[in-house]
Amino acid sequence: MFLPWLPAIGHFSVFDDRRLFLVFLLVMTGFSYLGSRATHLARSPISWAAVVLFLLLGLISSVQSPVFGYAVLEWATFLLVFASVWVMSEVPASAFRSGLLVAVSLSAVLYVLMTLLRVFFAHLQAQPLPLDSALLNNFINLRYFNQWLSWLLPLLPAASYLLVPRCRTAFWRVALFLALAFLWGLLFHSGGRGTLFAIIGAAIVLLVVFGRSSHLWLTWQLAAALVGSGLAVWILGATWPWEIGGGAQTNVWSINDAGRLPLWRASFVLITDHPWLGIGPMQYAALQFDAPAHPHSFPLQIAVEWGVPAALLLLSLLAWMGVSWGLFARSRVKGEKASTREKIFLVGLTGSLLTAGAHSLVSGVIVTPMSLVMLVVLVGAAVGQYRAGQDGFDEKWRPPVAGRVADLSVRAVVLPAALYAGAFTLIEAGNHQYNWDVGGDAAWGSYAPRFWHQGKLVHHLDEQWLFFSIDGQPLPMVDESTRQ
Repeated sequence: MFLPWLPAIGHFSVFDDRRLFLVFLLVMTGFSYLGSRATHLARSPISWAAVVLFLLLGLISSVQSPVFGYAVLEWATFLLVFASVWVMSEVPASAFRSGLLVAVSLSAVLYVLMTLLRVFFAHLQAQPLPLDSALLNNFINLRYFNQWLSWLLPLLPAASYLLVPRCRTAFWRVALFLALAFLWGLLFHSGGRGTLFAIIGAAIVLLVVFGRSSHLWLTWQLAAALVGSGLAVWILGATWPWEIGGGAQTNVWSINDAGRLPLWRASFVLITDHPWLGIGPMQYAALQFDAPAHPHSFPLQIAVEWGVPAALLLLSLLAWMGVSWGLFARSRVKGEKASTREKIFLVGLTGSLLTAGAHSLVSGVIVTPMSLVMLVVLVGAAVGQYRAGQDGFDEKWRPPVAGRVADLSVRAVVLPAALYAGAFTLIEAGNHQYNWDVGGDAAWGSYAPRFWHQGKLVHHLDEQWLFFSIDGQPLPMVDESTRQ
């Protein structure tokens, strides 16, 4: 949770450094999964079957992919994300809640302090502060910063009320509010429409689902947004918050598509041509395509790369989980069994899940490493809260023989997936400079992040390159001489 303000290590870019950390996290939690009490998966055979079938379809799709190594890496990453979420859910709910909120709070406060120091020294030296430099503390792109905010902003109001008693002082509460307000100012400053509209949508859903129980959360967010807009004008030198966002070459209320529509049109063409198994996990990054290395939409990314059946399975599973979580959280917040601390936390956590989920429809929330770290931790927290809040849940329950066989089968797959992800990433990290030098010019004339900062995979295709034009019309496979 402290990664946003920690510097990169060695000669890697910040993005690649965070990717290495994410892989390390997933591999370690994958190993932890082997010793976890994961038998609760067998309680829901339908959802269990959906996960297994989704991963099976992804594995088949990987086998027929042009860049096989990275296709399997993407598949292994998804498997390890599922395993890591279950591992996180094993942590006792109350302890996880306290530790998570302390980490989130310190991360936000330290990030704000680091940003203020950069602004202060820029003014002290009478140097103009580049628009993006106040935001790109360890983020290579404004939009990756916005994705982090989509997870973080909704959870911060809960932190001021739910930290351990000795931290619940007026000073700490004011500090957290100012940190939240300044992050809102940075959001305005970045021109990040995805996060802004996602959190507005989440606020409406929270109001409908939780009613008066969401008023405290809404009050904090509205007050922080108002104070943050003033801070953006005063400290960051903006004119008005709704005119900020020059770093994104747009403003907060613009209605332009920010290059999304050509990406989505191209995605629909690819889905039409490869409906059943897709083009292969991470193979969007292997297209000779004058655009980014992913379609900037979570549902489209799965449908294009994994196939329509896999996308329908995953989206149906997530919809079922979302409805189940909403009903559970509402019953806990509206009921009398849950403590006030749990109720406040459930509202904030639901806001984070809603905001990030909505943002993923128009951005690479499941692509960037820092966002994936937040996904594993917060979704794991939600699963843990759900398990802890179920009446009659018995930790000593043992599934029937079929459930245990299925559980052992998954554990047997997780181990090689973790070993492969770790080994392949280290090997590719060793080729880092080659990827950096060759990939950008060969693919786009620029860098298109996906797994790495330079995420285009066309230099892995040897003599054949799949061309795809910006208007969504596919071009035939050609050899290297024709490409040149």
